[in-house]
Amino acid sequence: MISCTPESCWRVTVTLDHSIDVLIVEDNQAVRNSWTAILQSAGWKVAEAPDGFVALDLLRTTPVGAIVLDVRMPVLDGFGLLDRLEDPPPVVLVPATSYETEVSARRQKIHSCIVKPVAPERLIAAVALALDVSKKSCAACGVDGREGVQDQG
Repeated sequence: MISCTPESCWRVTVTLDHSIDVLIVEDNQAVRNSWTAILQSAGWKVAEAPDGFVALDLLRTTPVGAIVLDVRMPVLDGFGLLDRLEDPPPVVLVPATSYETEVSARRQKIHSCIVKPVAPERLIAAVALALDVSKKSCAACGVDGREGVQDQG
């Protein structure tokens, strides 16, 4: 998702190669609509998926900067999606309750975790941090923007 050379990665700006800033994966249409409106009002391009399989199809063809991910969904849940993603963009996990064991087992794939209900300012802050990490990460340069980032829970 990020294209840079070792020389360019250390510059102030890194060019992101994604057409969607945020992918919202949430089965509840009303919640998706609300989160989409919140994130679009913050100026981000947003795509939606009602379950993990739809998200997988979209992620195969469309690079994204960050994922806002529900846990409990029919068809393919959030943890099932994470298990199928080898190198995902930063993930903001948004469960209805705390899933400490599952979250800790997938720590490398989860940027932050905020529990529902989510206040608009918390959602915006978590996504902003995830997108900032996405800008700073560069596998080609050995830079991992997740280092030093704390949970938003």
